[in-house]
Formats: sequence, structure tokens, C-alpha cells
Amino acid sequence: MANIRTIVTNIEEHFCITCEGRLDKNLEITSVKRLNTDNISPSAYDFCCLYVCDYETFLHAPIHENVIVTAAPEGFSSKEHPNHLFCRENLSLRDLEEFILGVISNNHLMKLNREHLFRSLYQGGGLKGILQVAYEHLQNTITICDTSFKVMDALPFYINKEHFHSEKGSWYLNDVSLKSMIKHKVIDHLYHSKTPIQVKFDDSDHHWIFSSISIKNAVVGYVCIFNTQNAFSKDDIEYVQVLSQILALEFQKQNTFAAPTGLKYEFFLTELLRGSTLSPTYISKRLNFLGYRPEKYFSVLCLRFDDPETTSTVPSAYYEDLLSLIPKSMVVFYEGYLTVVFSHAEVTAFSEETKERLNVFLLLNHMMGFVSYPYKNLADSTRFLKQSMTMLHFYRKKESLSKLIYYGDFYFDHLFTLACQYSSPSALEDSIHPIIRSIQEYDMENNTEYLMTLKTFLHNNCNVAQTANFLHIHKSTFFYRLNKITDLFHFDVNDHATLFAFEYSLSIIDYLKEQKLQEIENNELI
Repeated sequence: MANIRTIVTNIEEHFCITCEGRLDKNLEITSVKRLNTDNISPSAYDFCCLYVCDYETFLHAPIHENVIVTAAPEGFSSKEHPNHLFCRENLSLRDLEEFILGVISNNHLMKLNREHLFRSLYQGGGLKGILQVAYEHLQNTITICDTSFKVMDALPFYINKEHFHSEKGSWYLNDVSLKSMIKHKVIDHLYHSKTPIQVKFDDSDHHWIFSSISIKNAVVGYVCIFNTQNAFSKDDIEYVQVLSQILALEFQKQNTFAAPTGLKYEFFLTELLRGSTLSPTYISKRLNFLGYRPEKYFSVLCLRFDDPETTSTVPSAYYEDLLSLIPKSMVVFYEGYLTVVFSHAEVTAFSEETKERLNVFLLLNHMMGFVSYPYKNLADSTRFLKQSMTMLHFYRKKESLSKLIYYGDFYFDHLFTLACQYSSPSALEDSIHPIIRSIQEYDMENNTEYLMTLKTFLHNNCNVAQTANFLHIHKSTFFYRLNKITDLFHFDVNDHATLFAFEYSLSIIDYLKEQKLQEIENNELI
């Protein structure tokens, strides 16, 4: 059995033709038959059969429904007989009949294979049972990874060291393969689409199929299949999509992403984040007991789902992924948010590799991450937690390409938020430098862009070449424009205190504009 849509799509692809006419695309077809004036009468008409004939036969046939007509002349249309399809090409009726029969048979086989997968889910064979059924059909290596790129299972359990590396007894996708996934837009596809994607990496002889495994719209892992034995067929894409859905059901059935953590540092870390008074000796002893060897710095990372309703998902589902992604980390669910305290040797919180992997994890799980300033005393964790939590609650900018937001890029907004809390937005507005106000007014009156020019200059660290390049103008043009601004508004471009005051003022303007937009959005929701 196959519906008309599937049959027509396959015919058009195989014979490189276009089928015209009108026929219910969802009509299920169980058989195909060549139509002629001798072999059928209206009483023998089968509603589930698709008939094929040429144009001359169609004119004299006793029925005109569920028919594909070949060699139709230019003047022929579907107006007189609406329930049929036709093509202009003079196809071999035998070839067409055999091809349609093949499509019906193949579609029936696919249905049986899907049912076999579903039975494996309810027969209690677990992940291995499902993979065994899938492998028997695909005859290619199947690997299941979580969103930290850790191998959860594989069949056959063959690890290609070109694409995976071992760490602490587990296997992970290596950085070369991860970069290939990013380069070929695989990560974007897994994030945005539930359909599989087939790719070939530059450094591999194999073709790959990737498909996301999603629970409640959050990607919890993905299926990775590479053709170690057989070339992929068109039907494999559809089969892998069904496999992903079955695996998502199995994960939920086993509570794979809903188990309690049992992490022995949970109480200790919660004490730290609450601000409990803990002596350095006590902290040191607890860290030794936990086998935790900290580096020079600590940072706090708080995570927020893009969709607030996703917080109903059990948070422990993400603990193992985060612990795998971030070295020397401890994870808890604190005050309704996933919170990570981690240690690092350099003042920079993450290496480039860790940052890249963490960004992908956040993208796949529809999250944002907010990173505090680094600090040296673990007892200060509650203070730096406030930095992350402040960003988490107040950060609303949607244009950021990165899913990781750092306090170093947010501290002005934090200061402005505090100023509004303890004073008023008008007091903050009053602290905008008068020269900035004058430039704003001049731009409005004279239709100039001097404030934008100054802002671009400051954002490019007062680098003339970079600013001119950003504005798509020659350096001499930029110098003329900058000299014009300083002459009009009487300030010294080499005075660092003045330039800082300008940057501060421009940040206030951006902040107040963002607050006003947020206020409009909130009013619209009400």
C-alpha cells in the first residue's frame, strides 16, 4: 500500500517527468493494473487500484477515475475528467506498471519495518533490542550520542578513532568531527529540524546520516549512522526518522533523562550558594573528601531555557552532559535553575574547544548560559552567583549569536539596573553626558549620523582603520567627519576620561531603549 503522493513523487523522480491533473494525494493504493477496453468494466472497478494507459486507450475506456494517462497531447486537461493524472511523455506502460508495483511493495515493506521497530519498543529489549532491529534493516553502524557528544550505545560497538576519542572510560565525538558537523550545518539542522540530514565530511570516506532525538522539544541526543557496509538508500532517511522517534520513547520509558543525581557534593554546593558561613578549613576538607582538586579560579554558570515552560523537564537530565562538557565542574538545581560552579586554571572561563561544545549543547537544548566574573575564593560563590542570576533575569537581547553571555559584557546593564532600583530611570537618564545629548539633537535636526559615527569609533577601540572599514568609507573621509564632530561639539578625542563618559552614556541610551521595548512587549502580553 502507498498513497498517491508517494507514488507520484517517485514516478516524477525516476522518469524525470511532471505529472499533471487532479487526484486525491492521500488516496491509498494497493495494486496497479494496465487499463484497456477489454479487461475492465465499471462493475469490476477497484477503488484501491491505480490504472495506467495511454491517451488513445483512455478516450475509449469505460472508466476515467484513478488513472495515469501517458502521451497526453497539449490540448488535453483534467477539466472533463477530474479524478486522473496525466503526463505528456510516451512512457512504456509495462515499465510504468512495474515501477508503481515496486513503489507499492517497497512502501509496504517500509511499513512492516516501522512496525517491527515499534514492537521492539514494547517487547522490553531496551536500547540494545531497538538497535538490533534497526541494524538488521540498515546494515550500517549505528551510534547514539547525548548532547555532550558522549557515545551512549552503538551497534556494532565499533569505535572509529578517526571520529571518536576516549576519555575516563567513555567515548566522545572528537573535535575534528564536531568542527565538520558545524561546518556542514549539521548542528543547526539538529536544532531546527526533526528530519534527518545526510552529509559527507571532507575528512571521511563515509556518508553520514544524523537525526535528533527530542523529548518535549528539547534535543537530548542524536542518532549517527555512517555507511561502513552499504550505501544509503532514499528510504533510509525515513527509517532513521522513525528510529529517532522510537529512541525518544525508549528514553522516556527508561527515565534515562529523569533519574535522581545522587551527587555527593549537592548539599555542600547548595550551602556555598546560599551564602552559609563556611571556614576555609571546612571548605578545603570537603573538597579533599570529594576528591575535587580546584584550579586557580572559579566561575558560576546559570542556565535558562529559551521557553520558560521547558523548566518542567527534570533538570537532572542535563547533569551528566554538563559534567562531561565542563572540566572540574559541580552541578545543582538551585532556586529553579541549573547552576554550575567550575574551576579553571586561566582567568578565561573556557577554552575555545569547551566554549564551542558548550554553545552547541545550549543551542540543541534551547538554553542560554550566563557566566560570572572569575573569582579565587570558593566561599565567595554566592556573590558571583548573583552576577549570573542578574543576567539570567534581566538579559533580553535576542540578536546575540552566542548562547553564552558573560558578565564582562553585561556589567554596565547591571549597574544601570541597580541605579534604577535605588533611584529612578530618570536619574539614570540625567547622567547622560550633555555632549552626547547635543549630538543626538543635532542629528535629528540636520539628518546627520554623527552619533553613530562616534559610537562606531568607540566600539572599534578608537582604531581609525577598523572604524573606516566598518563604515565602508575611506580613512580620510572618516578623519574629516571626526574633526567636524570635535569642532562642532568642542571635545578632545584624546581625552580618555571624556571618551569613557561618552561610552558610559551610549550604554545608558541602549539600556533605556531596551527597557522601553521590553515594557512594550509586556504590555502587549497583558
